[in-house]
This record gives sequence, C-alpha cells and structure tokens, in this order.
Amino acid sequence: CVEWAYTSSYHYHECTAESCPIGDDSAKDGFGFHEFGEWTVDLPATSEAEGVQSRDCKTCGYKETAVIPKHVHAWKTEWTNDEGFHWHECGAEGCDIASNTAKDGYEKHNFESWTVIKYATEDETGLEQSACTVCGYEATREIPKLAHVHSMSIVPANDPACIDEGNIEYYECVGCGKLFRDAAGTEELQPADTVIAALGHDFTGAAYEQGDAGHAYACTRCGELSPIEPHAFGEYAQVYPADETTPGLESALCPICSYTDNREIPATGHSIELVAAKKATCTEDGNTEYYHCGTCGRDFSDEAGTTEIFIADYTIVAPGHDFPAEFTDLGEAGHTRICARCGEQDALFPHTEGSWTITKPASETEEGEKQEFCPDCGALLQAAVIPTLDESHVHGYVWGSDEANHWMYCMECGQKDENNPSAPHQFGDWATETAATETEKGRIYRSCTVCGYVETLEVPETGHVHTMKKHKAKEATCTDVGHNAY
Repeated sequence: CVEWAYTSSYHYHECTAESCPIGDDSAKDGFGFHEFGEWTVDLPATSEAEGVQSRDCKTCGYKETAVIPKHVHAWKTEWTNDEGFHWHECGAEGCDIASNTAKDGYEKHNFESWTVIKYATEDETGLEQSACTVCGYEATREIPKLAHVHSMSIVPANDPACIDEGNIEYYECVGCGKLFRDAAGTEELQPADTVIAALGHDFTGAAYEQGDAGHAYACTRCGELSPIEPHAFGEYAQVYPADETTPGLESALCPICSYTDNREIPATGHSIELVAAKKATCTEDGNTEYYHCGTCGRDFSDEAGTTEIFIADYTIVAPGHDFPAEFTDLGEAGHTRICARCGEQDALFPHTEGSWTITKPASETEEGEKQEFCPDCGALLQAAVIPTLDESHVHGYVWGSDEANHWMYCMECGQKDENNPSAPHQFGDWATETAATETEKGRIYRSCTVCGYVETLEVPETGHVHTMKKHKAKEATCTDVGHNAY
C-alpha cells in the first residue's frame, strides 16, 4: 500500500489483501515512530490569547499540533526614552506590543526646572538644560534673543557747503545702527532722509588772473576759484621796436582781469658771413667753420645766428713743433732737429766733441788710423793717422765710451787699459739745455763724472695753462648788446 496509516505516535502501511492475518500494527510494513521536523508557529500567542504551533513527520507527513501559551510580559526596570516620552520595554521573548504608547510606564517627560548654560543677548539666542525627574532624560531648549533696547547718540545738524552736503539733527542707535528723528526712537529715518544737498559754487565774484592760462572767478561763499577761462585780449600795442639784434616788445590788456600779455617782436636779423675752416699749423692757430655777424660782431655756430659761440669754441690751438730726439747733421755748421709735422728746423747746435775711434791700429811697420764722431748726430768731425810704433812706444790712454759704459784705451795702438776696464757711466744731475714751452719740446742733459760722456733727453711741451679773467654779466640796453657772466 502506498498511503501511510498513522497514529499520534507511529506510522505503517495497511495490507489491502482480504483476510490479512496481521493485527498488530508494529508487524505491518513500514512501521516506525514519527520523526518530526521543527515546530512552525501557525498562530502566534498574544498577551490576550493562546497560539498554535505544528510540526510534520518527515516520513509519513503526519501533522502534530500544540498550544502556545499566552505571552506573559517581563517589564524591565530601566527606562527607555525619546525626546518626548519614557517607558519600560518588555524583556520576554516574543512580546507582541509594537507601539510604545502601550508599554509599561509610558508617559511624557516631567521637566520641573531648567538651568541656563548660555545666556541670550540681542544678537544671539541662549540655551538652557533640564533632566526628566522620572527617567533622567536630559534635554536642551533655545532661549529667544533679547528684545533690542536702543542706545541713542545724537548727530548734530551740519549746514551744507558749496561742495559738501549737510545734514539735519538726528539720532543713531550705536547698537543696531538705525537712524531716528527723535531720541525715543519712534520715527525711523533712512540715510537719505538726513541729507541736506550741497549748495554748489556761486561764481559771481571778481575775476583773478591766472597768468598766461587765463582768469578765474572766485566763489562768493567759499572763495574757491572757477575753472580757468582764456583771456579776452584787445589789440596789441608796441612797447619798443625791434632792431637787427634785439627783439622788440608789444603788449595787450585783458579787460576782465586786467592781466597784461607781453609778446616779443622778432629781431630783424644778423648780417651773417661764413668763416671757412682753417687748419692749424705748428705755430699758428686754426679754426673750425663758423659764422660771423658783421653788424654786432658776434660769432655763431649756425647760419641763422641762434647759437652764439666764442673764440675758444672754434679755435684750433697750434700744437707746436714736433722735434724728434735725433739730430740731423748739417755739415761743419753743426746739427739741428727737423719738425716731423712741418719740416721746419730747430735752432742750430754746434757739434759736440766725441771720443776717438780707432779704425785701424798702428803697428811697428804700418801706420794706423783713427776718427772722431759727434755723439749727437754721428757726423765725422776729423780723422788722423796713427804713426808706426817703435820699441819705445808708451801707451797714451784716453777715455772711450758708448751709451751705457766707458773704458780707457790707447789712442795710437788701440790697446785697452787693463787697470780701467769697461764700467757703467756715473751720471750727475740733469741740467736744462733748452726749456720746453707750451707749444715746443725742450731738452735736458747730464754728464758722466768719470769720462765726461753727455746723455741728452727730450722734454714734452708744457701744454697750455689757462690764466682766467672773469667777465661779469652785463644787461642789454635798448642800444647795447648784453652778455652772461663768463
């Protein structure tokens, strides 16, 4: 049999054959005790009624039911609360009360006294705090801002001026900044209600000259001047005429402010002539190109005669001769120096005696030869024969020299004196041969105190040294030209 038969404790299969002898259920096919699954609540129990639960046999499907007793509350002693109320929660499992209003002890908080934790002001709200006397719940609430009390400050009346606004007398609250017509603060004003408009200038006063720019009118109230208006000059009248070098003058009067305007009448002009440029020589000054007025005698850098110049501005100073250090031989007359710029000769100087130079020494069989040269220009002054030497020849030593050293040697045989070998010159102090000037070079010399050799040296020009004379300024007159100080 496929279907199960069961009791509240076990299950089995019934035999469907007729006259089955098995009467004991435990001997029947499939006999076994129920194996139940978990209980399932079919009807929950409440605090008012019992509930129902059931479970099924996993083998035969038999359903067993049982009663769930009514819910018994176990109210907790501690309080649960929100912002407005407090109550006791049920600690028993499965409590069916969902609304807090039905729970034990549910009531509104009881706040008996409040403590201020922040005092209210006119600008900010305050805050106070209290605790429920039943559950201890702490709450805070806002204290409204205090009502504003005006603290008035009087603003005195101020009369308007030409450009500055005035104001009526009014009151200002130093706390809120509002304006009022009265000290009690009953009539509020806007800033514009307090203003008295500026009067503006009254330029109906006298006119005052402002130089060449024009004239202005004075305000009758504050004295400030109006914007400048141009002068209204009449016709110009001549004060004095112009001539060739001096401008004239004419003037006109403004009838409004009595300002006199003077303007120049141009001079008739110079009689200008070009002075060509001239090169300077060693001894004569030259000049750059400039212009000379034949009428007034003044000199100018431009043909129009607008920029006056003076002799020092256009003069090219003569540089003086450029004589070299070397002399040029002029024969028996002597020697001189020739200017490198113009070729002109310096003064004529006589030849200077020099030392003899043996060009061929004498021997016992042949005559020798010696020559004397000018040490300044190198000219041959004289030549002489050295006689042949004999056994009784006695050396006649004389000084020989060059630019750096001196020595003694025999004039006849050329032998040098071993007791007076070559040695440096021993010069004395420098002496002036020709003094230098502003434009020409000079010459100095010194002599060796041992051999008499003379060393010469060229001295440069001294250059021009100004000897100044101050000319005081002179004012021009109607007929005479004046000048600045120089």
